[in-house]
Amino acid sequence: MKKLFTTLVMLACFSIAMSAQQIGVTAGFTSSNTKIKELNSNSAAGYHVGVVAKFPLIAGLTVQPGLMYNMKGTKLENISTNMGYVEVPVQVQWGLDLIFLRPYIFAEPFVGYMVKSKTDVGSSISINIPKEKKEFVDKLEYGFSLGGGVEVANHF
Repeated sequence: MKKLFTTLVMLACFSIAMSAQQIGVTAGFTSSNTKIKELNSNSAAGYHVGVVAKFPLIAGLTVQPGLMYNMKGTKLENISTNMGYVEVPVQVQWGLDLIFLRPYIFAEPFVGYMVKSKTDVGSSISINIPKEKKEFVDKLEYGFSLGGGVEVANHF
C-alpha cells in the first residue's frame, strides 16, 4: 500500500511538472528541536531534497507544488531519533516582478508520510522500530508555513 501511494504521488507530480513553466530541484539543511520537561534536549540535524514545479497565475500569484524527502529528528540526552518523511508541499506565492529581482511572500500547507524511523541509544546501540511497533508514532503529519524570499534574475 505504501509503495502504491508513493508511486501515485510521484506520477501525479511528474504529470503536473510536465505542464509547468519552471521545474526545479530543492535541497537544504533541516534543524529540529524537541522540548520535554525535565529532559535535556539538543537540536538534531537533517536534510531535505525534492523537486518543485512553478505555475504563474495572475497578478503576481504563483503556485508551486513539490515532492520532498525530509529527514527530521530529535536528541534527548543519549537517545537520538531520526525519521524520514515523504512530503507534498503546495506553496502559494505573491510577488512583484522587477527587472532582476522578484521579492515574494508565501503561504505553504503540506502533508507528509513517515517512511523511515531509526532510534540510537548511546553510541553503540541502534534500534529500527518494526512496523507493528510504530502505533505510538504518527505516520501522517501536516503543517503550514509562512515566509518570504527573493528570486534573482528568474533563475535562482
